[in-house]
Amino acid sequence: MLNQFVKICLSSLLIFGAFESFAKMSGSYISLKGGYSYIHDVKDTKSSTTVSAHFKNSFNINAAVGQQLEHFRIEAEAGFTRLEVSKLKQTGQSDNTSNSHAGYIVRGMLNGYFDMNRSGAIIPHMGLGFGFARVNHHTLGTSVKSNAFAYQAMVGIQYAVSYAMNVFVEYRYLGTTKVDFYKVAGVVKNFSHMMQAHAINVGFKFVFA
Repeated sequence: MLNQFVKICLSSLLIFGAFESFAKMSGSYISLKGGYSYIHDVKDTKSSTTVSAHFKNSFNINAAVGQQLEHFRIEAEAGFTRLEVSKLKQTGQSDNTSNSHAGYIVRGMLNGYFDMNRSGAIIPHMGLGFGFARVNHHTLGTSVKSNAFAYQAMVGIQYAVSYAMNVFVEYRYLGTTKVDFYKVAGVVKNFSHMMQAHAINVGFKFVFA
């Protein structure tokens, strides 16, 4: 019985020690993540004529390189979010979504993260990022080709699966300053609006020793 207890204690210490090593590894890293995106409707109500666009649910993919410190990390990230209008409407007109084409939001961001509980295998994290976004979309009635300042906030949980790699799930809010919507074929009026998107992503981070 005593031998079994000793074996269990030693095994627990080995497992805990391994997890602790996983969590504490620092150095340069690469990260890849992707998942579901929900994009807010855009609407202009500043005049008597209301224009609105509803976007389809979509996906996003992101890649980053960074430096892991003790509890902080900083990274440069490139991201892509698919963009497609499902409904475009102006007051007094029927919905017009024919001849629509998928567009995108591409962005370059500089992110900072704070990692909590790095002595354990489960590591909550939170972060902020700032950068620039290129919004490109065209559909009958509205065309968007605009650069904007972008910002994002992230919160998630990592799990150490090896000495060098963590997997994680993360929520991200992405926003931009106003982008220009242009009139096409006389269907809708000109207006500008900020873009907002929510994402639920899964991914991995690999740290180089």
